[in-house]
Amino acid sequence: TNLWHFHFMGNRKLEGVAALLDHFPMSAQCHALHIFHHTTQGIHWKHQTNWNLQYWDMTVWYGVLTHNTSFVCELHLCKNGLQGCIPDCLHLLRHLQILDLRYNELYGVIPESFGHHLAELRILNLVGNRISSDLPASFRARASTLFIHI
Repeated sequence: TNLWHFHFMGNRKLEGVAALLDHFPMSAQCHALHIFHHTTQGIHWKHQTNWNLQYWDMTVWYGVLTHNTSFVCELHLCKNGLQGCIPDCLHLLRHLQILDLRYNELYGVIPESFGHHLAELRILNLVGNRISSDLPASFRARASTLFIHI
């Protein structure tokens, strides 16, 4: 299946990708990150080393840290020229602990799915963007375990 097919066919396809996480965690996470790259104008990012469809080893992608090369645990893309809304697809990174997207050109809201699916998320840093300060209800119950800087 074409990578972009997952994004443009809506949440139904993304749920299908989520099911892949149990059997093919790296593949599903690569798809989620490629969708993220595409929807945030990755072609214009300042640093995008190894963020291409031909390179599946996420351990060497700029800004991506993995745990034992199996799961993305940190995403650091501060001051990197990201543009657009934060795509819902990042909720597929189930073991994500730090999401640092400071000082980019992102706008809109934090996807509700983040609070439901990113149970290990401890730091969400979105300062320097135009993100709504209204937190999704799914984050409110986690106020004591999650640092959010908007």
